[in-house]
Amino acid sequence: MASRFRMTIGRKIGMGFGLFIFFALLVVVLTNRTLERSREINEQINKVYSPSVDALVRLRNLVVNAHVLIKYWA
Repeated sequence: MASRFRMTIGRKIGMGFGLFIFFALLVVVLTNRTLERSREINEQINKVYSPSVDALVRLRNLVVNAHVLIKYWA
């Protein structure tokens, strides 16, 4: 029975190569998932946060302009 499962050099090389391929595929899958998550976050930033910041900057400019006009009007 022990002779059926002998670890020959060929089997060791094959197992090593198989493990290398497995871990390489695992890294590819994890990297792909991370990239998808990054794309979703980037899309949210571009569609939600950036327009909000632009609107806040415009509002601040309007308030400052109104303050200056009120100051010199009175």
